[in-house]
Amino acid sequence: MFNVLAGTSLLLCAATTACWILSFFFAPVIEWVNPLGTVVLDYDCVLGEMGVYRTTNDSAATISPGHQSFSMNWTSPRSLDQNAHYFGPFAHYNFRFLGFGAYSIEVPSSGHHIVYVFWPCWIITLISLFLPTVWILRHRQGLAGHCRHCGYDLRATPNRCPECGTAVKSST
Repeated sequence: MFNVLAGTSLLLCAATTACWILSFFFAPVIEWVNPLGTVVLDYDCVLGEMGVYRTTNDSAATISPGHQSFSMNWTSPRSLDQNAHYFGPFAHYNFRFLGFGAYSIEVPSSGHHIVYVFWPCWIITLISLFLPTVWILRHRQGLAGHCRHCGYDLRATPNRCPECGTAVKSST
């Protein structure tokens, strides 16, 4: 089970690193659009920061049986500050600290309320490297009583591995 978790964590690390690098050239965006054409949920990675925003108003929050869609597209990178300034006086930062933050956008004319939460890509990369690092350290040390080369159990033959022929170093 640990091997599966470490492998999954390594894939997450690789995907996050790829998004991080690509975010300086293209901004990958994944959106969920309701039947009225309003973006309800959006994930993007822009200039080294990942974020999620949720749009709410009376019509956007209603899940109806009509056509729901997911889409993925690539946009030109625009910083979070540029994103916030795009909405002018309707946008304001709730907080921003060390690459983490959130801002809200209230658009009175349409009744939309958008909450955008963001975090730096490096934090996801760093967290997702923990399990693969533990896995590598655990396997580099080798298990006591096993061949360091192939992992064969050496209890019956403590001087030489019968599987691969590697001589076992004595601890004297």
